[in-house]
Formats: sequence, structure tokens, C-alpha cells
Amino acid sequence: MAMAWEQGQVWIGRMGRLRQLTALPAWARMILMIVALPGILAVALSVLAFLVSLLALLVLTVPVYRLLGVLTQPAQPQTEVEVGTLFPRAGAKRVDATVRDASEADIKRIE
Repeated sequence: MAMAWEQGQVWIGRMGRLRQLTALPAWARMILMIVALPGILAVALSVLAFLVSLLALLVLTVPVYRLLGVLTQPAQPQTEVEVGTLFPRAGAKRVDATVRDASEADIKRIE
């Protein structure tokens, strides 16, 4: 637990340094942005490359997956059966019922 607390303090200290960026003059922030621009572009391009590779994966595999699904689908029975013929019960009646959870007060009242 103490280790996590120390890591939290380090993180809070780093966040304090980020607040110092707002204290810089506009021209200094502009220079910092220009210096950071290649890194920002590299991150953006790597995210774009990941998305393109994911799209290529889906474009190549989804049609094959669907084709294999059609080819391996089990045959559907062609006969139609009425429900009444499956479970014939002459004279059966429909019963509606409500199930309640018995509380302690109900149990004492019944006893």
C-alpha cells in the first residue's frame, strides 16, 4: 500500500509540472509545440496504421468466415409439425399462477 501511495505522489508531482506549461509565455509554448510535433504525428500515424491493418484483417477474414458458416451449417428439417401434435393432452386447461416470496411476517401469520 505504501508503494502505491509513493507512486501516486510521483504522479501528482508530474501533473504539477504540466501545470507549469500554462505559466510559460505564448512564444515558449509555440516552440515547445513545434518540437513536440514530430512525436504527435508519429503517434497519430501509428494509430492510423493500426486502424488500417485492422480493417484489412476484417476485409480478408469476414467473407471467408461467412462462407465457411454457410458451408458448415447443419441441414434444416423441411417438415412442419403442429405444436398440438407434439404434446397431445386432451382436456388440458391453462392455469395462470403468481409466485410470491414469502416474508417472515407472512409465515408467522400462516402459523
